[in-house]
Amino acid sequence: MIAKTIFSCFLSILLTLSLTAQLDSMILLSNNMQPGQIYPQKNGEVIVHQGTTIYFYDNDLNQKFTINASNNTLPVFNNFFIGSDDYIYAYSNGVNSGDNAGVARWDIQGNLSWVNDTLPKRSSNLNTDGSSGYSNLMQFGEEVFVFEMFGEGDSARYGVSHLDASTGKVESFEILDIPYSYFHYGFGLQNRAWYFSCAPGPNGTSEGMLEYRFDDTYDYNVVNNSAGMIFGSTQDELLSIQFQEETIDGESKYSTNFNKVNFDGTFILSEPIVSDWKNQYDTTSTYASNVVFSQTYGVIVAGTRKYHNGNWSDAEYFVAQINPDDGQTVWDTVFDQSSVGDFFLSVHSDNDRVYLMSNYTDFYELKFKELNFNTVLSDDKIEEEKTELKIYPNPTSSRFRIESSQEIESISVYDLSGRLVIDEMVRSRSYNSNLTNPGMYLVKIITDDGNTTVKRLIIR
Repeated sequence: MIAKTIFSCFLSILLTLSLTAQLDSMILLSNNMQPGQIYPQKNGEVIVHQGTTIYFYDNDLNQKFTINASNNTLPVFNNFFIGSDDYIYAYSNGVNSGDNAGVARWDIQGNLSWVNDTLPKRSSNLNTDGSSGYSNLMQFGEEVFVFEMFGEGDSARYGVSHLDASTGKVESFEILDIPYSYFHYGFGLQNRAWYFSCAPGPNGTSEGMLEYRFDDTYDYNVVNNSAGMIFGSTQDELLSIQFQEETIDGESKYSTNFNKVNFDGTFILSEPIVSDWKNQYDTTSTYASNVVFSQTYGVIVAGTRKYHNGNWSDAEYFVAQINPDDGQTVWDTVFDQSSVGDFFLSVHSDNDRVYLMSNYTDFYELKFKELNFNTVLSDDKIEEEKTELKIYPNPTSSRFRIESSQEIESISVYDLSGRLVIDEMVRSRSYNSNLTNPGMYLVKIITDDGNTTVKRLIIR
């Protein structure tokens, strides 16, 4: 503990002395955080994810409560999020000896609402493939989506489970018909859809962009270059950090590049912006461990350099600040640290403030020189609020719900023969009903502002 305290003080002095050119201040908020992935919240509270435990801290960084994995919930938490409904959702990809995946929900005080530990991870001709790609747990409105990797031989697909957020019941399950690929970490949200950057995987040949829309339809665009790790989206583009592997003097090394990406996966910048810290050390490998966006400071990247062929013995840590308008590095620094086993550096953001985690337990707020730039990230909750009308789940086995930002006057549903099967006055912003006969239906919705909308509904 004494050695750790001395090292922490040394790190603080090192950072304070070496970062003053661009860093206004570095404030130690706590030296007693639980080690794990940090998720700062806009209200000043902080969440730490540590495999089987999720820790919740108030805005004074006092621990409020914990959520623990157990036989009654899930054996481990692979990822989690706080939904737009203010409930906590967690996902596990290994339930019932790996035959199933699971999702659980708690309220914001940590009280368990439901557990579904029977999500499909295998189908009749596909086995679960845990070796490549990220599983994703997503939410929109009152629906939860789980994207899980399946694979067999030289083919693989993602299976999508669609759950009712209030009950955890699976509304539908589908294997996506896309080439063998796996998701990079991160995603974009825009145009009522999620965007996942995909790489080919061990036996595949397809790099691309998966656009999965909230109505359960999707497109996969094959491109020549994987967009890499998507860490933000604007009204017009996706922001990504791309890792370029290269061989220098017989060694496998990486460069970390910034790019802007169209929603079809094609690059906006003709060439990715190669980081200045890579150019400064032209024979040095750089690999970003994480990247965050701040509306005040721009793009902040943390990672390692001099990481050669899986050898950490000469690794050093860097932090860099990037202008998101043009991708140019504004400022960067490298920390010389030979004892990397005692040192950990990562950055985190609540979209405004930026935080640094070092030594696994020391939590700092970083204040950089503010940047003037035009890039503005979309907000997933704003995106939901802007949605005027939605029908979900769609497709569905029978039950469906219609929600509108305007009061609904009437709803009429027709089958493809033109027969009227539902005709109701509503006078509410939401409507629930069900249909039992499989097929495609047209739903005509009239709202109190005089607008008429026709949407497609599929009953399986």
